[in-house]
Amino acid sequence: MRAVEVALLCPVLIGAGGALLPAAPAAAATGGPIVNALTRRCLDARSGIARLYTCAGQARQTWTVTGTGELRLADGSRCVVAGTAGAAARTASCDGSAAQSFQLVVRP
Repeated sequence: MRAVEVALLCPVLIGAGGALLPAAPAAAATGGPIVNALTRRCLDARSGIARLYTCAGQARQTWTVTGTGELRLADGSRCVVAGTAGAAARTASCDGSAAQSFQLVVRP
C-alpha cells in the first residue's frame, strides 16, 4: 500500500483503522476533488493518466475514496493505479488490486 498525502476538499471523517469515511451520505454519492496541498491543483483523470491540473470542478476531478483505499472516480468508472518507478500514475477499470490501494494521509 502506498502512502499519498493530499488535502481533501470534501467532507470526510477518519474511521476505524484510519479508513476515510464520508461525513454525510451526499458526500458519498457525489464525491469531491482531491487537491494537492502544496500546489492546490486537483487530481484529474485525462486520457488514462492521473495527473494534477488546475481545479475546474469537472467530473474527471470528482473522486470517492473506498474503504479499501481505492481512489475511484465518483461515477465508479475508473480507479487510480500507482505507477512503477519513474512512471506516471494512470487510471484503469477498478479491480481491487494492490496497485489500486492507497493509504491517504489527510492534513488540515
